[in-house]
This record gives sequence, C-alpha cells and structure tokens, in this order.
Amino acid sequence: MLGATDLPTSSAQVEQYLSDMRPSLRSDIRTRAVARALLNQPAPSLPLEPFRRLVMSGGVDLLPGWARRMHDLQQRPSVATGAAVKAVQTLTAWALSPR
Repeated sequence: MLGATDLPTSSAQVEQYLSDMRPSLRSDIRTRAVARALLNQPAPSLPLEPFRRLVMSGGVDLLPGWARRMHDLQQRPSVATGAAVKAVQTLTAWALSPR
C-alpha cells in the first residue's frame, strides 16, 4: 500500500530474507544511539505515553532474539503487554485492510 515491491508473502520468506541479510548487519555506537533515541522519544502528549510505551515494547518484542541481543535490547514485555500488542495488531490490521 506504500509502494514497496518484492515483499515477502510468508513467514518463511521473511526468515530467509533476515537470514540472508544478517551477515551484513552491524550494531555500533551509532545504531545504539538511534535505537535509544527512537525507543525513548517522548509521546506527543501525556495521555499517549502508555500507547507509546506499548508500541515500543511490542516493537522490541517482535525482533528476533539475535537482533535483540545485537542491540542489547534484552527486556521482554509482560504477558499483559503481549496481549495488548496483539489487540493493537488486530485493530491496526482491520484499520488498514482494503474495504
């Protein structure tokens, strides 16, 4: 919907893409600084802060274990956070589906 091409259409294709790209991926002072800036960016308003934390936590949780380790992002969301992320995922998929 945003113009990307040659996107994976299955979990296996995503796994293969990540496996192919992994040798060229790096984590250094710059990537860690960017990750910290993204993960700690304040919400645009105080009422949105819980949603921001949920989205950031969910994003980290979606990374493969090796990527979390590479970027020293070892925290894991709670079960409640995982359930909330799943609810947001379902809502987002519904909102973005063609009508």
